[in-house]
Formats: sequence, structure tokens, C-alpha cells
Amino acid sequence: MLPDVRRVSLALGLLAAAALAVEPARHLELPRLNQTYRDLAPEVLPVASGGLTVTLRSESNQLTVRSHGLEVEPLPGGDYRMTARASVLGKALVTAVIAAGGMPGEIEDEILLLPQEVVVEGRAKVRRVAAGYEVTPLELPATVDLAIQSRLAGQVVSMCDTLSILVSGMECGGFERALSVVRFPLPEPGTPQVVEAALLTAEERSQIDAALGLPSLQPAS
Repeated sequence: MLPDVRRVSLALGLLAAAALAVEPARHLELPRLNQTYRDLAPEVLPVASGGLTVTLRSESNQLTVRSHGLEVEPLPGGDYRMTARASVLGKALVTAVIAAGGMPGEIEDEILLLPQEVVVEGRAKVRRVAAGYEVTPLELPATVDLAIQSRLAGQVVSMCDTLSILVSGMECGGFERALSVVRFPLPEPGTPQVVEAALLTAEERSQIDAALGLPSLQPAS
């Protein structure tokens, strides 16, 4: 058995070697993604408080990505730690579907997505498949929040105050704060997502390959 000092020195040496084996983060940015997207239909998590539930839906909206970037850090074992950043703004015509004590209601309003930077950090496994790149999130936040501005929160609180006369136990105070953000669910860890190579240009595929440290992908047919 090694003496304690030698065992500690060996352990420290192995840890140092492992740390040196981790490659530095690589930056990826695809300029074509910096554009305005229209009429998206994202899932928005409902807001519930004190017997009142508000579900937002929108079929007329636009989201502008002003800039973005992805830091990709290769990890031992073939996984990647990723940090995605995007500067965004937008607007949407929203219908708020309100349910309280079996009495439904709806409010329509335009909301503004305030200029802001969104940051999502996670860990993923990426492998090449016939269609392109299969990305499997291993660690990911459950949701991403975006700050909004509208009259919607005040209108919902006003309706809630009116309904509270008819429905006992209803609490309305938290809605103004809760409706100052929209919360979007992110994919469940372990759920593969395929980025199709056919939707990418040859230059974009080369940039992705370089960021992932993969051999260059042959052009998609």
C-alpha cells in the first residue's frame, strides 16, 4: 500500500490531468438565426392562484432575436456543457382564458416582450445521426422566463376582484406580479431533439462541427 503522502500526491496528479484534459469552451453563432420570427405557437405555462387559473394563448405574435451565442465546453465522457445567450424583444396579441369556480372568461390584449437577454445553461449529449445532429439534454432548467409589459395583469386582477364576490376563497393579489412574466417550459432532460442537417447551410454545418470537435459533415443531399 502506498504511504499516505504518495497516495494523496497521486490523487492530486490524476485530478490535475483530468482538469487539463477538459478543452476550453468554443463559441458558436449562426447569423441567420438573428431575425424576426412570426406567428410562433409556443406553450406557455398557466398561472394559478387562489382558485383562479389564467392560460395565455396567442396566434399572432413576433419575436426578434437581435443577437445570440452558444458557448460549448467539451466534458470528459463526450458530453458538452452549454450556455446559450440571446438578446430578444417582441410583441403578441394574447387571449387570456380565465377559469374561476366553473365560470370561464376571456380577455384580449397586446403584450410587449421587453428587450432583454435570455440565458439558458445546461449539459447535453450530441451525436451525429443520418438526419443531422441528435441533441439529448441531460441537465436543463424546467422553464425560461421572459419579462412582458401589458395592461393584462391589471385587467385580470380587476376581473378577479369581481369574481371574488361570487367565489369564496379567491386571492387576487399575486396576479399582477405573476403576469409580468411569461414562463415557457423547456424539453424534459433525456428527450432527444434532432437538428436536421438539410435545414443548415454547409458553412453552418462546418461551424457546428468545429464547435463540437467533430469531423466535418458531408454536404446534405
